[in-house]
Amino acid sequence: MKFVQERRLTVKTTFSKEYKIFIFGLLISRIGDSLYTFALPWIAYQLTGSAVIMSSLFAVNVLPIVLFGPLVGVLVDRYDRKKLLWMADITNIILVSLV
Repeated sequence: MKFVQERRLTVKTTFSKEYKIFIFGLLISRIGDSLYTFALPWIAYQLTGSAVIMSSLFAVNVLPIVLFGPLVGVLVDRYDRKKLLWMADITNIILVSLV
């Protein structure tokens, strides 16, 4: 009879404090973006009853990604990502506040 030694794999699940703060902030930001993306067209539909206006607002939300996606990819590769994240979030706050 052979005795087999059992080996257990462990995964290190601790992350740095900065990483946890970043992920939490990203989660809050994504929730806010999702609520905004859903709420604005829905409110427009409730006020106008027009599905065309509602779908147009959804399309307008996607348009900047299509137009500026390649440019932003180049910027992210060239400049400091932390500063770009700060600038993007501040710009996002300003633009959403204007609406």
